[in-house]
Parts: sequence; structure tokens; C-alpha cells
Amino acid sequence: MAENPIIAGFGLLANQVCGSIARTFGTILNNQEEPHYLIFVDANNLQQGYIAMAANGQGNGIAQIGADADYVAVAIMKRSPTEASSIAIDQPFTFQIQDGASSRDFSNWAVHADLGMGNGWAPFYFAKPRIFSRNSSVKITTTNLTAAAIRAYVAFWGYKVYDKAMLDLTAKV
Repeated sequence: MAENPIIAGFGLLANQVCGSIARTFGTILNNQEEPHYLIFVDANNLQQGYIAMAANGQGNGIAQIGADADYVAVAIMKRSPTEASSIAIDQPFTFQIQDGASSRDFSNWAVHADLGMGNGWAPFYFAKPRIFSRNSSVKITTTNLTAAAIRAYVAFWGYKVYDKAMLDLTAKV
């Protein structure tokens, strides 16, 4: 028995819509997208892959978005041992993130890292992915809440999007 063409048409449309939504929000990657960690480095020493904070001090980090692709951040994670011991438990700090292209802050106040960042085993997923323009930067200001110097390793998990049209959420399917 042949399938009803109207039902087949609705099925095809549903698959296309679901596929577009999945691609838009990063659950299916195509050849124009690439999974990627975006790592924050110390703004005062771009060679080190962490943000250094003196005891009860502040740190400034930066993550550079390349010119080849836009970046969609899906989650954020951190690791913050003391400088004296890389295996020490995570030390407390606060952070505030700013999109360098728009100068918009992620929050109106500094947030405790335990509330707004996950770790490698349990990343903190954003309620909605954050899109950053190519050739821009993301800045982070951190404040150490301990009497020991710490290193904050902070990274976004997401993907690069090479085709700008893929980010057009108003595009027709």
C-alpha cells in the first residue's frame, strides 16, 4: 500500500525543520562547523594557558576568536588549583565575562565560579548558546577569594562556524 503523499510531505518537512534546529543549536555538525575548546589565557602573559591570580588578587584573561570562523559557546568549565600544587582541590574565585565585540557583560555582577562554571566532568551548559563574532575577543576578570596564589584554567566548549549563513536563525528551511 502506497504512503499518503500529504503524510509523506509532512514527514519530510518535519525532518528538515528538526535537522535545521539541531544544526543551529549544535547537536549535529556539518562540514562548515568544527568542535572547539576556546581557552582563556592570562592577558598579561599570552603564552600561559591559565589566568594567574595572586592571593586575594585579581586576574584578567582573554580568549581570541579567529578570523576564519564565528564561535558558538555551548558550555564553560574551569579548574583552579593553587600555584603550589597542581593536584590541589579547586580554589574559590569569582568571575565576570565580557563579549569584546559588543562590550556586553554576561552578568551584572561577578559570579562565584562554583555557580557559573562547571568542570571537565560536568560542564556548565548555557541555557542558550552564546555566539561570538569572528575576529573578536572574550574577556574575563577574575578575583581570587583565597590567601594562596591560584591558577584558573577556564575554557568554553562549543564549535567554530565557518559559514556565516549557518548562524541566521531567521533563514527559511
